[in-house]
Amino acid sequence: MKELADRAVSIGSDPRDSLDLRERKALLVGVSLMVLPAGALWGALYVAFGEPGAAVLPWAYTVCSLVVLAVYSRVHSFRLLRAAELALILVVPAMLMLVLGGLAPSSGVILWSLLAPLGAVVFDSPRRAWAWFVAFIALLAVTIPLARVVRPDAADMPEDAVLAFAALNIAAVSLVALTLLVTFARQR
Repeated sequence: MKELADRAVSIGSDPRDSLDLRERKALLVGVSLMVLPAGALWGALYVAFGEPGAAVLPWAYTVCSLVVLAVYSRVHSFRLLRAAELALILVVPAMLMLVLGGLAPSSGVILWSLLAPLGAVVFDSPRRAWAWFVAFIALLAVTIPLARVVRPDAADMPEDAVLAFAALNIAAVSLVALTLLVTFARQR
């Protein structure tokens, strides 16, 4: 199993890369792969709770991320992989919040978007991470009031489901963030 995982995270590896770049590439591929099951699970849960329109977004994220990883395995452009993965994790949760009708009905799914600036610190540069953070704050400022316009009736999921989604969002984003930081710290 470890051999398969090592092989998967090395898809864009280039022997000419510095050790630091090889490690950042492997970490981004690993984190991208780690998030894919969450997209599939979230989509299935939205369908189970009567929100098939919402399910399309995490499934689309999963498919787009797989396509990006496949392209990356061919072209080996870390810049492309980094920009696409950060953009996906920034925008898709915000769109999902719109589709579900707001911050509360979406169980704070936009928290996933915070992984874009955190990822930028690790995979790009702390200086450019601020732009990703500003984009995250701008998305919050725009999507929270816009959600009531896009879906004034809001998602009507059971309260226990909304709370469970909130717990899953907090736990999963925290796991990904901690994994990023611990691995980054070990590499340094």
